[in-house]
Amino acid sequence: MGVITLVSLAAALVHVAGGWAALRLADLRGEVEQVSALGAGFLLGTALLSLVPEAAHASGGAEFLVVGFALFLLLRVLTGGEDHGPGGDASIWPAFVGMSLHSLIEGVALGLAVRVGGPTARLVVMGLMLHKIPEGISGAALFLSATGSSRGALASLAMTALATVAGGVLGHLGGGATAAAGPQGLGVAAGGILYVGATELLPQVLRRRGLVWLALLGMLLVGVMLRTGGAGHAH
Repeated sequence: MGVITLVSLAAALVHVAGGWAALRLADLRGEVEQVSALGAGFLLGTALLSLVPEAAHASGGAEFLVVGFALFLLLRVLTGGEDHGPGGDASIWPAFVGMSLHSLIEGVALGLAVRVGGPTARLVVMGLMLHKIPEGISGAALFLSATGSSRGALASLAMTALATVAGGVLGHLGGGATAAAGPQGLGVAAGGILYVGATELLPQVLRRRGLVWLALLGMLLVGVMLRTGGAGHAH
């Protein structure tokens, strides 16, 4: 529990730091979208090249891969699927609920990854950390529009960032509940991380065509790192 608490707290701090930087440097957001695209590629590459193949080849893992993806999708549907990005409703509550949910889902994926362990977990953490910088910047812009106050925007961002910590603990505990099942737990983790990469992060990349190449580069880097490091999972 100590490791996931520290990792999720670090992710939350990166999230808030990105927003704080945005409030100080209004023109920063364009550049860090490139970092987000690279992070999306890292997460998708880790899911597709490592977690999904291993889960698919394990006994019962493929079925639970689908279960993991479906659980994350159901969580999004049941709690509301609003886009929390800039340009949406300027009301504080839709913005707050949407970003909190997004952070919670990412935190759960983070907790599952840390529970799985090994080099793959480090790649998942790296991808999510890269994404947290521009996510914090987008959130700061949205909350500033909704509250009209830099202080209020930063406070709102800090509260939504705590959802990452809560999600990290939930994901870690959930992974622990299925750890005895082995392949089933790995399948749930793989499905959840694939969901976050494909449906939470990739749509943001597709808003700018030039960012797709950076996402592909992130996936390629994961492939190189897995091959050169002889990555496997530590169970």
